[in-house]
Amino acid sequence: YSIGSSTVTPRYDPTFMGQIRDSVIQGIHFRLEEGLSIVKPQTILKAIQVRTGELYSVRRLQSTNNQLGNLEIYKFISLKYIPDSLDESRLNIDIQLTPRKRSVAGFDAEINNSSYSITETPISLLGTSFSTNYKNRNMFRSAVILNTELATSFEWNLTNRAQLIYSSNISPGIELYFPKFKDLNLMWSLANNLNFLSPKFYNQLRDKSKTRLSFDYD
Repeated sequence: YSIGSSTVTPRYDPTFMGQIRDSVIQGIHFRLEEGLSIVKPQTILKAIQVRTGELYSVRRLQSTNNQLGNLEIYKFISLKYIPDSLDESRLNIDIQLTPRKRSVAGFDAEINNSSYSITETPISLLGTSFSTNYKNRNMFRSAVILNTELATSFEWNLTNRAQLIYSSNISPGIELYFPKFKDLNLMWSLANNLNFLSPKFYNQLRDKSKTRLSFDYD
């Protein structure tokens, strides 16, 4: 079999009754709702590993499914091969993507009490901790994931109000996840070119790995 046409619905919703706009980008047929697309078509194109005219390949199909899953902005991914009604030797591809919520936020709080003695005078402490986090799964409409977190903790000295704050800690953190494997120092590509890696391992590395940049302060 060879690959025929490819159709992508980036925001699949069987209940949607509005207008659909059809576009062809780099040979891929996109069915887009009116308005701004949830993600740039170029981001989806980079994840699709099959093109019209190529021979059917299970590996390329699995690679496409893995890379669309790596975007983490889709709750459900449906990838189907449909026999062409005019040419039995061709298979058409239908990709339906159901997005999940673009952003989520959370908050957590905890209170505890402790007491101990360093000298003859016992010390009573009240501990409080608060943390908040925000996650955006689609920064720049390119499926870049932003994770931010701020955690704070204080111990309050209930014994000596003149030194009310016994200890404190504030820990901010920021993480960026890129959906594609980025060989920033070219180490992996060099190892592959020198045949230190098997082709299967290197292909899996590129298909399933992500790149993370993070900043933490404690």
